[in-house]
Amino acid sequence: MQKCSATQERDHVSTTQDVSQPMKELVSTDHIIAVVADDANLDYYLLFVQTSMYKLKKETRDHWGSSWPAGTEVFRGLYYDQIVGNPLQYRRIPKKFAIVPADSVIYICSELHAQPQLMLPEHVHLNILACVDEITTLI
Repeated sequence: MQKCSATQERDHVSTTQDVSQPMKELVSTDHIIAVVADDANLDYYLLFVQTSMYKLKKETRDHWGSSWPAGTEVFRGLYYDQIVGNPLQYRRIPKKFAIVPADSVIYICSELHAQPQLMLPEHVHLNILACVDEITTLI
C-alpha cells in the first residue's frame, strides 16, 4: 500500500529500495486510487483505474464534465460512489468514465480488489484522510 508522507514532497513516496518515485508512476491498471476532490462535500474520490497514465493530445472533457488541457498526464477510469448510510461502502458507477490528472493521486489502495461494490477498511479511509490533511496544509 502506498501513501503520502509528510517527510517527502507531496507527490512522492519511497519504494523499498529507498528511491523516491512520483506516486503517479506507481499506479497500474486495475488499481483503486484515491484522488483529491474539488468538492465541498467530499474529501476524496475513489477511482478504478482502467488505463495506464497517458498525456492528453488535445483538450479533453470526460463524462462528468471535467475538462483538462492538452499535455496533462491523466488516468481514465470509473468512480466509486459512497453508499448512503455507510461511509465506508462504495459502488462502482458503470459506463460514466472519468479522467483525472495523474498529479491528483494521493493514495493507492493496493490491498483492495476492483469489484462493483467494495468495503473500504477503516484504516485505509483514515490513511487517505491523513493524506488529504497533509496536502491541505501544504497549500
